[in-house]
Amino acid sequence: MPIRVAIAEDEQIVCDHLAAIVSAQEGFEVIATCGNGDELLGIVQTSAPQIVLLDIEMPGKDGFEVAQELSKQNPDIALIFVTGHTNFSVEAFEVKAFDYVLKPFTEDRVISSLKRVGKIVTALKTKADDDKSRLTIKNGGKTVVIDVNTITFIEKLKDVKRLVFNTDMERHELRQTLEEVLSLLPSQFFRCHKSFIINLDRVEAVRPNGVNSYMAYIDQGKIEIPVGKNHYAEMLERIGAKRDRNAAKAEINKRSLKSSAEAL
Repeated sequence: MPIRVAIAEDEQIVCDHLAAIVSAQEGFEVIATCGNGDELLGIVQTSAPQIVLLDIEMPGKDGFEVAQELSKQNPDIALIFVTGHTNFSVEAFEVKAFDYVLKPFTEDRVISSLKRVGKIVTALKTKADDDKSRLTIKNGGKTVVIDVNTITFIEKLKDVKRLVFNTDMERHELRQTLEEVLSLLPSQFFRCHKSFIINLDRVEAVRPNGVNSYMAYIDQGKIEIPVGKNHYAEMLERIGAKRDRNAAKAEINKRSLKSSAEAL
């Protein structure tokens, strides 16, 4: 799945130029552009960018004020300042910016920064997923530790504030929202419907189910999970990206084994 990038720059020509550079790079996508800090803070809430290219001098809140609010709202976002000011580099790193790109910039300078920060974002995401391999929940007064790979799907029960965790072996109920639970799970989990979170690694097929309606199938079709029409395209993209990565890893392992065998 591409790394999501947002751009906050009040000069439209510069903003468009940055967007064109980012969009041309494999593995990155521009999810939003805006001209001021308040717009950016709204974008972060709704679209969850992983990297933000941020000007310092903008209408309303300046880049440093925005950076401070972002650190509270989502401390995992990687900031790259893109500015014409040469004398704010110390302040930029005080708000934990990953890079400081001076205007006028070259495409190579932006690409170099983007790729370097992209590697860091990917590494941090992988570590975060590893840290989330087990989930601890309270179920009926007792603490239960669940291997997340055994979870097939999570369902919000109708008319009650409870969720049901469905694993390979059992069901667990708890009082939490889907949003709260999703934040505790690794990236293989996806909210495919207003009432469901699904484990993408377990999905075997996704098919139309009437007009503007879809169904995901798990466990040789024995489990059917509804997929909302607004989530369908992203779900297919997430599944495809994950399986492409897995196929690449398998090919690397295959070649490694072949080389070892030939060496013997």
